[in-house]
Amino acid sequence: MSDNGASDEWVREVMGEHQVEEEEEMWRRLSIYPIPKFIKDKSKTNDDYDPLYVSIGPYHHGKPHLEPMEVHKRRALRHFVRRSRKPLECFVDGMKREEKKLRESYEHLDEKWCDSDKFVQLIIADGCFILEFMDIISGTPKDYSNKDPVFSYYGAIIHYNFVMRDLLLLENQLPYLALKTLLILAEVRQEFPGENVDDTFLQMMMFSSTIAGNGSHMLDFYMKGLLHERKGDPDHTAAIIEETPSASQLNSVGVKFKTSPSFADIEFKDATLHLPTLNINDYTVSTFRNLKAFELRGAIRRDFNSYLYLMAKLLQSVKDVALLKEAKIINNYLDSDEQVVRLMKEMAEDTVMDRNCKSSVAVGDMTRYYREHRRWWSDYKIAVYDSFSYLNHHYFSNTWSAISVAAAAVLLGLTFIQTVYTVKSAWPLSKQGIIHVQTSGASNDEWMIDVMGGDHLSTDDEEEMWRRQSIYRIPNFIKDRSKNTYDPMLVSIGPYHHGKPHLMPMEEHKRRALRHFLTRSRKSLEYFLDGMKREEKGLRESYEYLDEKWRDSDKFVRLIITDGCFILEFMDIISGTPKDYSDKDPIFSYYGAIIHYNFVMRDLLLLENQLPYLALKKLLTLAEVRQEFPDENVDATFLQMMMFPSSITGTGSHMLDFYMKGLFHGRKDDSDTAAIIEETPSASQLNRVGVKFKTSPNFADIEFKDDVGATLHLPTLNINDYTVSTFHNLKAFELRGTIRRDFNSYLCLMAKLLQSVKDVALLKEARIINNYLDSDEQVVGLLKELAKDTVLDRQCKSSKAQADMTLHYRESMKHWRNGVKMIVAEWFSYLKQNYFRNPWSAISVVAGAVLLGLTVIQTVYSIKSYAKQK
Repeated sequence: MSDNGASDEWVREVMGEHQVEEEEEMWRRLSIYPIPKFIKDKSKTNDDYDPLYVSIGPYHHGKPHLEPMEVHKRRALRHFVRRSRKPLECFVDGMKREEKKLRESYEHLDEKWCDSDKFVQLIIADGCFILEFMDIISGTPKDYSNKDPVFSYYGAIIHYNFVMRDLLLLENQLPYLALKTLLILAEVRQEFPGENVDDTFLQMMMFSSTIAGNGSHMLDFYMKGLLHERKGDPDHTAAIIEETPSASQLNSVGVKFKTSPSFADIEFKDATLHLPTLNINDYTVSTFRNLKAFELRGAIRRDFNSYLYLMAKLLQSVKDVALLKEAKIINNYLDSDEQVVRLMKEMAEDTVMDRNCKSSVAVGDMTRYYREHRRWWSDYKIAVYDSFSYLNHHYFSNTWSAISVAAAAVLLGLTFIQTVYTVKSAWPLSKQGIIHVQTSGASNDEWMIDVMGGDHLSTDDEEEMWRRQSIYRIPNFIKDRSKNTYDPMLVSIGPYHHGKPHLMPMEEHKRRALRHFLTRSRKSLEYFLDGMKREEKGLRESYEYLDEKWRDSDKFVRLIITDGCFILEFMDIISGTPKDYSDKDPIFSYYGAIIHYNFVMRDLLLLENQLPYLALKKLLTLAEVRQEFPDENVDATFLQMMMFPSSITGTGSHMLDFYMKGLFHGRKDDSDTAAIIEETPSASQLNRVGVKFKTSPNFADIEFKDDVGATLHLPTLNINDYTVSTFHNLKAFELRGTIRRDFNSYLCLMAKLLQSVKDVALLKEARIINNYLDSDEQVVGLLKELAKDTVLDRQCKSSKAQADMTLHYRESMKHWRNGVKMIVAEWFSYLKQNYFRNPWSAISVVAGAVLLGLTVIQTVYSIKSYAKQK
């Protein structure tokens, strides 16, 4: 009986569980599925199906590497609810009514999501994040600070590619029902009636309003959108350039390249692209990476990102590098120009173009210029030019091969003439015609108090919090692209990297610097501790994240004082001030400091390795350093010690910020911006159309002038391993800590210019680039890497220069005669360089020419003789 009972129970379980109609309905409601492991295993990387930045829905929620975005989700939820002027309870109750349908959208849910409150909290938080982020991207103004790292307009632009990548993963979806419910409950955009909430969502997501039927989730909408005409991207995406001409393409239409005084003077004007001199070496590679990362995290404008993008577009080949080297815009200290091309491509990956930067303006102008001057005959001219280049390379690479080819051509011609007249003598010729929301099972009441109540910041308080922050953590997904670019190699500064084993040897030297600093000040250590304690709150607020261990006040202040004294001592020695160290001191003797200068400075210009300027200023004030300076001039004292220009306006947040300001000091606002660049020419392209390259005094003097000859003016750029690191961190800081994007735009411009080793060679020759890397190819790859994630700001000088030189390049492409003249000039230049460099080669060429002339004369008179006889 027991066996029969079990069998009966099994039969009922199998046959009575679902009716066919219920199964049909169940499968219809399912829309979000986990991807089978055997499919994931086929992927070349493990990241194709998993989110890298933000989790949406239950499948990936709680993974450690996605936790940092949870605090931003909570902030999005607070802003969304506050603007709706409804209590959070209203959204919880409304979502509870849809909970059953929402659960049915997921194929499998873990046991932990059986908790109703926890599930609804997740859906609301993730849904508000999606709606807030996408509405900002679509251009709708919000009540976030303009320094908000995610929800400011520029913050959203920076994160757009990364967030959208994760929002379009199958396992990382939220049912559209949840988003629609939130919109209805919040009565978003009340000008839309409730039944048109679908249109509201499509508008926010920038999907076509002609999509038939509702999607199940964002990925479904995206799929449907592929089959319809999608609306144009917002203005910032229009800034992304897809067909920017390289330097050689610009050169082919008459664009010239000239150096500009600084990155702030980048411009394309009168068929001349003005770019600052760029020195490319092993150190600038590291510096550029950190400038880029700095701008992406610490600024609103994207000048350096935009510059990197411009340079990467310009330098597509060694020919482009050679053009910019010739114009002294690039000084390549890498092993080859090919390395410059590869470097620029690498630097340009994931850059964010800011159309308000000079580099973007320059890109736009020179791209338009190139398009307007390029016709079918221009393409034909380029093909002819390339054919001549091939002939030149393969058959005229040395004197004897050239003579052989010339002799063969002459003999062929004479033989043809003789044959013709021989035939004529017999017969007549015929005519040929893209913090974690509480997971501890908190009740909805506790969760609502935690999200909306307590001591959460108001919008004004958030604005002040973002303003004070200046030292940021770089996300792992960015660090993973270049493991050693963002981390110190010799010395840790501040809390982020303190205590790492390979940096510990420098701690003893830091303590020695502290002892000497205290001894000379004739003040006690307690005096400095008390003084720094008074600034502790402001110092802590400078850091985006601090680990738990740094909550210890004494430990934090001791770190700040020790690291601050090290910086002040080291930099003051480098600036030439005599100190009380032994001549044999390995670090703080003059020669010890010189030996370690590149390594220490490389680390002092890393975004995560900064100390607030407030700490350094406080130490100088407490120590009464250089008493001839009154206290109000302690800023000038610091600038003198750091060897920064005294004309820098305003104080920096830290050394990297001062370095950034030093690059662009003297820059004027330029609101007269050009359109967005799509086809920025490379240095060699600009050179082909006659653009010259000249060095500018600094980044603020980047410009393209064509009033008296097309010239791109760029500041000299030293490229080595350490400067690459600095550049990445400057870039990241500018994207978080400032409004303009000068450095990003400069990076974009340089990346566009340096598309090949030829481009690098051009800028090296113009002394704009000093390359200390192994090859010019590394410079190209470096600038491409630096240009990743840059934002081009069309108000920056680099953008203006990029636009102007592109316009000039386009205009030049209209004129066939200019192209012919350039080809002839290049032939004469080649002839002079290769055949008249010594007496013997010159004699050979002259002799060949004489023989050719005599043969032609003989042939002419033979023909005349024949004619007379006839």
